[in-house]
Amino acid sequence: MNSESNNFEEIMQRLTEITTALESGDLTLEQALALFKEGTELARRGDNLLTEYGELAENYRSELTALQSVQDGVGNDSI
Repeated sequence: MNSESNNFEEIMQRLTEITTALESGDLTLEQALALFKEGTELARRGDNLLTEYGELAENYRSELTALQSVQDGVGNDSI
């Protein structure tokens, strides 16, 4: 995986691979530390993506609410 990947699914896949490798117990200390470091960096990147996605979803929800309010106001005019 590209170390600069911003695809959440790819990050999760790589984290799963790292977890499996670490749990196997077949790594040298140096290999395990390198994978642990990579995993913590990926976890941080994934967390940042989730935060961004949450903010986007909240913005979309706010825009939808505003549009619905405008539509409700237009449809409720009385003569």
